[in-house]
Amino acid sequence: MSWLRVAASLDFATAFQKGFFPFVPGGLIKAAIAGLLMPLLWRLARARAA
Repeated sequence: MSWLRVAASLDFATAFQKGFFPFVPGGLIKAAIAGLLMPLLWRLARARAA
């Protein structure tokens, strides 16, 4: 975001909107998927180890 500010000569608010906000939904979706899958994967790993 700071590089976007310098390279595109944007103010802080605009750089924040263009360089941060577009990535928030994807990050939240990835975090939710990881949160749902990790317990399942740990169970599978324990079952294989036993």
